[in-house]
Amino acid sequence: MTHTKFEQQFLNYCRKKLGLTTETSLLLAVSGGVDSMVMLHLFHRLHFNISVAHCNFNLRGNASEEDEKLCERVCKSFDVPFYHQQFETKLYAEENGISIQMAARRLRYDWFYELTEKNNFDFIATVHHSNDQAETILMNLISGKGVESLRGIPSINKNIIRPLLSFSKEEILSYATEKNVEWRDDESNASTDYNRNYIRHKVLPDLQALNPSIQENLVRLGNRIEEMNFLVDEYSKKILEPCTQKYNDFIEINFSSFVHHPSKNYLIWLALKEFGFEGSSIDDISTALQESGKTFYSNQYILRIDRASFILEKTNADFSFEAMIPSLEQKINLPGGELIFQSTSTIEFF
Repeated sequence: MTHTKFEQQFLNYCRKKLGLTTETSLLLAVSGGVDSMVMLHLFHRLHFNISVAHCNFNLRGNASEEDEKLCERVCKSFDVPFYHQQFETKLYAEENGISIQMAARRLRYDWFYELTEKNNFDFIATVHHSNDQAETILMNLISGKGVESLRGIPSINKNIIRPLLSFSKEEILSYATEKNVEWRDDESNASTDYNRNYIRHKVLPDLQALNPSIQENLVRLGNRIEEMNFLVDEYSKKILEPCTQKYNDFIEINFSSFVHHPSKNYLIWLALKEFGFEGSSIDDISTALQESGKTFYSNQYILRIDRASFILEKTNADFSFEAMIPSLEQKINLPGGELIFQSTSTIEFF
């Protein structure tokens, strides 16, 4: 079979970057949109061992049903195993106090992992592309996440792979048109209600007006950061692993060996990021290294400075609270401090 240039590039990426063979068992996450339908078409045309999983989140009425029908029909014509699941996403979001987007993500991946374990799939393939990569890097930059986050979306994350990550949306659309790939548009992608779509439709076009190559530059930055992370990981492990001791009830990280290192703050972040300490909290911890007894909190851990060590203990404490305030002069004790209400004659909004 003669392959197009796009197909050959895709095949090379799968083989060299992802380490896939035609024997690798893949579960493709297919929504019915152009990206996932192109991914399905490519893997089928190149004779990979694939199955398809489709989620119906019941968020778009009849359009959701039509998406599912398209995916099922194409899989049947390709003779590809088709798994589908319907979710009450809004109800799940309400019951768990999370956003619709977070609910859909959690439901989707929980089901993918369940299918993977049951059917012994090697990898789950999702359809992030280079446009998504550029948007993710910008989002991470704006939100103030660590340098490591500027690598964006990893091509492989445990058993999740992104086979279209090196291709642009424009290339995917061009291939879909050339090969008459069927797909359905999701009109919610045109919305600017969500941060990613705002960056996609507002921020990136403005940046492209300043520099037409901004998307390629961001992707290139992500690739360099990912490569840099491999080197940093090797170096930092040699410093941090001898300093870390795990006990039954707590973890101790002795920082005396790197407290005077030129990259002290970065090493502190590398040591503490898995425990939920990020952003400005790292600066606060760094400036308090001489304050033995000083305590900091993340969502799941309490960090206490004990002479030349961080002592980390997991906490199941609920940081939410309810309080009756009988007057405007009230003090409430909270983990790590006090919440004080005082009366004032003015109200400021900032």
